[in-house]
Amino acid sequence: MKRLTEEQEAFLNRLPDVYGAPLTKYAYRFFGYKPHMLPVVEDAVQETFIKAVRSVDVLMKHPNPHGWMIASLKYILLDKSRELNRRREDLYGEETEIPAFAGLAAAVAPEIWQSGITLPQVVEQAADVLSKEEMQTFADHYLLGLTMGETAAQEGVSQATVRGRLNRIRKKLRKTFCRQEVL
Repeated sequence: MKRLTEEQEAFLNRLPDVYGAPLTKYAYRFFGYKPHMLPVVEDAVQETFIKAVRSVDVLMKHPNPHGWMIASLKYILLDKSRELNRRREDLYGEETEIPAFAGLAAAVAPEIWQSGITLPQVVEQAADVLSKEEMQTFADHYLLGLTMGETAAQEGVSQATVRGRLNRIRKKLRKTFCRQEVL
């Protein structure tokens, strides 16, 4: 690595004081102000400063250093977000520590898979547990294959209404089928 000039060192020494708080605030907002994401936020801000050190010549000549820093941080945050989403969850612990219902669900799972719930069974259960409006949304979206926007236009409601109905439909059907299989 090449030796930094005094001017470059002075510039880099000012960066944390000037941009530290705004970058941290931006990164924390990126993750929805979730306290458990604070270590990831701090790492991302540090990586941004490291990138600034590596690109000090470009940054010093840049017309908007703040914008350069924010853009760099944004791409680092996107990478970290993707990395978090790709990370698989590893389960640790003794088998005896697993709650009894989890063991029961694991024992029943192969039978559920082999039983192969059919579409007519799903439609029959849906008719029993869903309201009239939810059943219409179920038919339009899942059976006819309409998009959320097309379903909203078909039913004369907003997309937010359709999204809410679809969430309720999934919850109700999941609860219904899980209850049947465990019983």
